[in-house]
Amino acid sequence: DIGGAQAAGLKTALVQTGKYREDFVKRSGIRADLVLPSIADLPDAIQLL
Repeated sequence: DIGGAQAAGLKTALVQTGKYREDFVKRSGIRADLVLPSIADLPDAIQLL
């Protein structure tokens, strides 16, 4: 999802819940614009995008 959004020119946020696996993220080479511990943090962090 992150890679597709970036390919479309969108800013991205990765939430470290659900399917998040740190080892996969490191191996994938995909880097989100924001990495958040919870979706609840998005309203405060969105201004950083």
